[in-house]
Amino acid sequence: MSLVKQLWIAIIGLMILVFFTSFFISTYSAKSYYIEQLNLKNSDNANSLALMLSQMEKDEVMVELLIAAQFDTGNYKRIELLDPNGDERLSKTHEVEISAQVPQWFKALIPLKVGKGIAQVQDGWQQYGTLIVESDDRFAYESLWKTMLQFLMWFFVAALILGAIGTWVLRILTSPLEDVVKQAEAIGGRRFITSEEPKTLEFNRLVRAMNTLSARVRTMLENESRRLEEMRYRNQHDALTGFANREFFVSKLESVLANEDKNARNAMIFLRVANLVKINQSLGHEKTDALLKGVAEKIIQTIRQHDKEFDDSTFGRLSGTDFAIMLSNIQEMDALAKALEVFMATYANTYKDQVELQLPMAASSFKANDSRQNIFQKMDALLVKAENEQQTLLVMEDKGAVQDGLKNSQQWRELLEKALDASSVVAQLFPVVDIKNRPLHHEAMMRLKVEENTITAGEFLPWARRFDMLPQLDMALTGYLLDQMKNGAIRHSVAVNLAIETLKDLDVRDQLIEAIKNSGVADRLWLELPERAVMEDIGHFVEFCELVKPLGCKVGLDKAGSGFANISRLQEVGLDYIKIDSALIHNISKQDQETKSFVRGACTLGHSIGLQLIAEGIQDFQEINELETLGMDGATGPGVQLRN
Repeated sequence: MSLVKQLWIAIIGLMILVFFTSFFISTYSAKSYYIEQLNLKNSDNANSLALMLSQMEKDEVMVELLIAAQFDTGNYKRIELLDPNGDERLSKTHEVEISAQVPQWFKALIPLKVGKGIAQVQDGWQQYGTLIVESDDRFAYESLWKTMLQFLMWFFVAALILGAIGTWVLRILTSPLEDVVKQAEAIGGRRFITSEEPKTLEFNRLVRAMNTLSARVRTMLENESRRLEEMRYRNQHDALTGFANREFFVSKLESVLANEDKNARNAMIFLRVANLVKINQSLGHEKTDALLKGVAEKIIQTIRQHDKEFDDSTFGRLSGTDFAIMLSNIQEMDALAKALEVFMATYANTYKDQVELQLPMAASSFKANDSRQNIFQKMDALLVKAENEQQTLLVMEDKGAVQDGLKNSQQWRELLEKALDASSVVAQLFPVVDIKNRPLHHEAMMRLKVEENTITAGEFLPWARRFDMLPQLDMALTGYLLDQMKNGAIRHSVAVNLAIETLKDLDVRDQLIEAIKNSGVADRLWLELPERAVMEDIGHFVEFCELVKPLGCKVGLDKAGSGFANISRLQEVGLDYIKIDSALIHNISKQDQETKSFVRGACTLGHSIGLQLIAEGIQDFQEINELETLGMDGATGPGVQLRN
């Protein structure tokens, strides 16, 4: 029961107690007063009338007229004249009926026992008779009843006023309690937030203690996440440039090749620092390291300028001299490759007075059905060809092949607009299971149905990103899935991968939230975003979580693994799950101990804040046993098959 209700009950109980106490005191005081006044009235009227009768002639008619006149002019219940023997000589009575407004129980509760007025009537020196007078007491009852009703009304009004004032005061005094409750619920949900300390002493001590608890747990999470991030970074990255080392780059490539979307277009670019040994001898170790860092920075700068051309990028340092760039779901790379060639030539020119810096490059496209060995052999051959030119030059195989040979930019725009207008956005579902192979949900992959042909996401998403149409596509896909779930075509839970651009487009975001709110199936909807995109724009993600979590949706991160340094902030929004990047999970049974330790630590950290950990890109379901020992809760990928 709430404090406000308890306050009202206390006030009502107190007012009832005060009312009955005051009622009995005031009513019985008034009762005594009325009895006293009626007794005096009876006695005075009896004596006055007896005196008049004693002084007049004792004519029967005159006596009767005087008594009748007295009876009619006053409020009497009875006036009776008895002879000396006690026999009735004359009697005037009035049957008193108390007003119907006065209930009988009230008259029985407060009986008015009024004494009779008795006086002797003389006839000279002889006694003529005895006069008895009783006044009408109904007016006293009616007055007492009206007084009680007024009393009750004023007490009722006073109770309402006091209750309202008490509620207002209580809300002011207990307003910090709402923050305390929210904080307690957050801690119960393993979200360790802090609250502003209230001025009320008792609440201040409570909030301070809970803030201390939250701060300690948050510090523990931050330290653990920082330790994991340092472990991951050392294990996966080149110490000098920050690029992925060869092992991790190969794992990323393997995860891309394991993509279920075989039509997705990807690109690979190799760059070699020729004559690195001579350069090191000429410049020295420190300046050579600075040169290599400069190469890495120029690569990142160039690729970031064209980030709308692809979904994801991975930078690797394969050896002391070789750098690699992998671009996933790229639409075309002509402009990007040309820009990289110009940037590298300009950078090499800055060293012309010190050393002969040559940066040969090679570029080619590949798809998920290619093999790693073939890709590397092809890239090595192209790189040797570029190196033979003895200058900073980029050699590209099948230039333009990454771009669809059948559709130019305008055709893709028209196709996407037509698909949105015709509601041609559909989904292909892939199972996500727990560690016991029981279904958790199905992951929805976007597809376009155009003229009875199905276009996979890898083909059209790069163009949609270029045309800023990702929010509309996400809205269309979510609407399609909600309709399918409402009409029973989809009976299980479904996960939708949203783009960060959808969260930034406030109009589309609000439409999306409204559709989820009105669907009636929000508790079966799982919403996830790529970890890299979230880390670049945490603000929009946090705001989105605060809007959709109350609707019952589950919210998670996709392709996670590199953002554990920020997990302490993300846990405040109540994340439900994260899907670990397939690059970390690929062939997990054959991975080194450092990678396994990182995955195990990530699972431990995730479980400590109530997250489900799901492994992506499982190629062989036999790996599920290894994942279970590491602490994973579920898995998805080509190797996952639901039991019948």
